[in-house]
Amino acid sequence: MPILRQCVDAAIGTTGEDTEIILINNHPPYQEVQDFLAKPMHPRVTVLDPGRNLGCHQGVHFGFRTGKGRFLVKLDDDIVLPRTGWTSAMRQALLDFPQLAYVSLPWLPIRTGLYRTVSRRDYRLELFPTRIYSSCLMMRKALWAQHFAVVRSSGLYATIEGEYYAISSHLGMERGYLVSHPVKHLGRTEQADLLYGVWKILYAKGKTREDFTCWRQGFTITPAEFAFLKGWGYPEGQLEAIKVEAQKLWAR
Repeated sequence: MPILRQCVDAAIGTTGEDTEIILINNHPPYQEVQDFLAKPMHPRVTVLDPGRNLGCHQGVHFGFRTGKGRFLVKLDDDIVLPRTGWTSAMRQALLDFPQLAYVSLPWLPIRTGLYRTVSRRDYRLELFPTRIYSSCLMMRKALWAQHFAVVRSSGLYATIEGEYYAISSHLGMERGYLVSHPVKHLGRTEQADLLYGVWKILYAKGKTREDFTCWRQGFTITPAEFAFLKGWGYPEGQLEAIKVEAQKLWAR
């Protein structure tokens, strides 16, 4: 809950009056989050409830269909934007480089400095020939509506990284990180509910609070799943904590 509040506060505090903020209630298994989403927050904040957990990918598209601006931003609920000017910098990068399908803000430990970097007065952009993480991503709404709006990936927690990469590659377009504007990813810190992150990435097949509660009482994790989490950016300390939690349950 404190993570979500930090994310919302940062989004409000680092964007201007011409920005609308849309929250999608994907029915996470926490009553305090439901209570928070039910309260009025800010004149620029709208909360949409699809009535069930659509999953991250489809939830993003649910919100995008409502967005009124020329540019759309996908922002995860555990990302804190550390400075002002990130929206104008992302927008300017898309205008300066028409071959960009979308631009994203990086977080540690994402590796940058691997590919061609260009610098402008207000930002520094690294162009990636590969897929990139999309915790904070901006694209043109017209481009999204024409080529990206149909969700092709299946699964509750299908991610946009692979799908958007495939579509943009098919269009002959590039992707990039605004390496001048890194964000803070609280989902990879001690503030996060460690096992909820694992649940979302590896196991989520149901949608209810009861499913999550039952799963966390007896979960196991394979070496392949452990490696997959590491690839998603979980630091070594948190991965070791996951092992400890699993061992406690196995010892019961």
